[in-house]
Amino acid sequence: MEESFDIICIGAGPAGEALTSDLAGSGLTLAVVEKALVGGECAYYGCMPSKTLLRSAEVIAEAGRARELAASRVEWAVDFHKVHARVAWMTRDLDDTRSARALEDEGGVSGRGPAPRSADCDGGRAATHRQAERRHRHRHRAVGAAHTWS
Repeated sequence: MEESFDIICIGAGPAGEALTSDLAGSGLTLAVVEKALVGGECAYYGCMPSKTLLRSAEVIAEAGRARELAASRVEWAVDFHKVHARVAWMTRDLDDTRSARALEDEGGVSGRGPAPRSADCDGGRAATHRQAERRHRHRHRAVGAAHTWS
C-alpha cells in the first residue's frame, strides 16, 4: 500500500513529537516512522530509567544523613524489587500506547518498523542519508524532498 505525505519524520522521540505538535492544524500531512517506541530512547531506555535509579540512591543516601541531623538510629536495606518496580512504572512498562495515540490525535500518522530507505518526490527520488552516501559512492544522485512513502 502506498500513501502520500507532505512530511516524513523518521523517529518518534522528542523531536518527532514536537514536530507533530507544531504541525497540528497546519493542513500538512505527516507520517512519523518509528522502529521502536513512540517517545524515543530517553523515555524508555536512557534518561528516565537512569534518573529513577539515581533518585533511589539519593533517597537512601539522605536516609543515612538522618543519623547526623535528627535521628539516633536509622536502618534500611535496599529493596531492588521496589527500585525495579518504580523504574518500570516510570517507563510505563515499555508500553507506548498512550504516546502513539497522542501523536495520532495531533494529526500524525505513525508507522512501525525501520524507516523507508527512499521516497518518491517531485520529479525524483529522495533517499535517507545512508542510502544517499551509498548512491554517491556509486555515482548516483538522490534529489528532492520526500512526498511519497511506500
